[in-house]
Amino acid sequence: MLVKEYISHVFQGQERESEHQYQAKHAESPYAGHVGDLEQELRNFYSDKVYYGNLKKSQLYAFLDFHKDKYEGEQIDFLDFVKQSPARVAHEDADEFNHLYFVPNYTERLGEWIGLREKEQKEKPFDNRITGYMSNEYIKSYFIDKFCHEKDSNGTPYFSAEEVKDFLHANFKDFNPRAKVVKRKSEALKAQAHIRRTVYQFYQKHSRSNKEKRRYCEMLRDNFHEFDESDFEETIVKGFSK
Repeated sequence: MLVKEYISHVFQGQERESEHQYQAKHAESPYAGHVGDLEQELRNFYSDKVYYGNLKKSQLYAFLDFHKDKYEGEQIDFLDFVKQSPARVAHEDADEFNHLYFVPNYTERLGEWIGLREKEQKEKPFDNRITGYMSNEYIKSYFIDKFCHEKDSNGTPYFSAEEVKDFLHANFKDFNPRAKVVKRKSEALKAQAHIRRTVYQFYQKHSRSNKEKRRYCEMLRDNFHEFDESDFEETIVKGFSK
């Protein structure tokens, strides 16, 4: 369990987004050959805040919520990190009294927070659309520019603004109300290459995990007739970056 994957942090010289975000003792480069040093700093930071910081419940919840919202993976994995943290993160340098008294005491409070957040997850409608990690305005501007403003050699746009709007509402989180996925075909020349390049460049620049690649490939298959779903692995997945 690498704590740096779960605890949001910046390096010296970078501005913190919140008082809850950790600022490392050094700039990024000194940690290049000493990954363990940053890991230990983050373990101590988390332990001091969560177990030994004597935080009020509202402060503890605010701290955990900040890092949960910044976490780039599945929310259930962050909750699992917090569940395991008493045994795997609470730093070993604490004296015996602190470790025996504070850790069990705060573990109970962590359990309350985890219970609340798990309940929220169950009650929240499942949304399997893609997370764009950028503002809706940015995402809309990007695809309008690529699909509407850019044209083929005959001057034909790849899609209309209304088609782009429907595409975004069907495939990206936070575009509400959610629209139904519709498979459409472009009238422009060499549309397949342009659509693939447009989607790939957005994925390459803004995705935060290689796991998201398949989701973008599925979006190509499900939304555009130019991509043959019967040859998904060979044509779409393997050829995504071409």
